[in-house]
Amino acid sequence: MNRTLRAVGATTFCGLLGTPLAASAAFGDPEIRAGFSAGYNCYADDRRFHGLGGALDLQYAFGPTWSLISRYGFGAHHIREASFRVQQLTLGGRFQLDVFEYVPWLELAPGAYLSGGEGGPKDDFAGGVRAGLGFDRLLNERAAITFGAHYHQLFGESRFPAYLEVHLGFDFRWSLGDPLAP
Repeated sequence: MNRTLRAVGATTFCGLLGTPLAASAAFGDPEIRAGFSAGYNCYADDRRFHGLGGALDLQYAFGPTWSLISRYGFGAHHIREASFRVQQLTLGGRFQLDVFEYVPWLELAPGAYLSGGEGGPKDDFAGGVRAGLGFDRLLNERAAITFGAHYHQLFGESRFPAYLEVHLGFDFRWSLGDPLAP
């Protein structure tokens, strides 16, 4: 049974990557992008708390240079005397140079952050801003491997409430074609 599920999952994955783009799709047409990433997270306040985290991204690319990006991220920090989590929800913009096999990008997004647990930051809901930089490595027209670092400046009572993420991920791309084409 487990082997069958893996075979069905692999077939579906390959089918998504191999599906041809719409006939009207051309360079610079709008795209929908969805992805996930995982990696290292660090919460820094008066102390540093290292952990692991992940994120889900959804983007609307207006063309090869600008995207609107929404992101949900989760970080878990388990240290001897501390066990807490940080969740984030951000919405902002991305500037990218989507004209090469390697696509460098910069992001800026305001967001909301929720932390809770024991031994770390107090259970709190705070605002903040996320700045990110990285690159996507295009595998084909539908898929990319992404590497990025995000710095989150949280607005709160502490001197330096900040959050850092370094993640490796995978993105899927769907071209919408030219919306003004006949």
